[in-house]
Amino acid sequence: FKEKPVWDLKNLDTARTYFNSAITLSQAIGSTDFLHRALFEKALTFIEQEDFKAADSLFNQITGYYHKTSNYSKEAEYWTLYGNNLSFNDKRLLATRAKCYNKAYELYKKGTDRLKIADALGKIADADLNEGRFDKAEKEMLIVIQEYKAMKFPRIYYGYYLLAEVY
Repeated sequence: FKEKPVWDLKNLDTARTYFNSAITLSQAIGSTDFLHRALFEKALTFIEQEDFKAADSLFNQITGYYHKTSNYSKEAEYWTLYGNNLSFNDKRLLATRAKCYNKAYELYKKGTDRLKIADALGKIADADLNEGRFDKAEKEMLIVIQEYKAMKFPRIYYGYYLLAEVY
């Protein structure tokens, strides 16, 4: 139901009903992973309906759980997903999108996965680019490209592509 055309809000309401059932079932069987996946999907329906306050509340509930349980990798993953699902074309969402990527980056830095850290910094650069902070975005992308080179990462062109957008 979530994949139907967004102008048909009845489908999103139906999807939300199913996600509520999934949330209830997840709680009944004690599965926090399924619970948070259902909450995530429900939050996406709120984003589609432009109810950003409700979506933000659900994402904070999800990330709050993973923060409280010290599962920083999973918390960072959900912050990244939240940012990825906010439109870069909507000026109302740019600050929230940047906040999501910044939180994910800080959390990934607590770990050792250099690729996730570099990718998160690339997303911050993208958000900064959309907000018109070109100098900051350029510096961040140069760091990302340097990291990609050090790791011999095959998709290094992504860094150059985004850097070209700065100029």
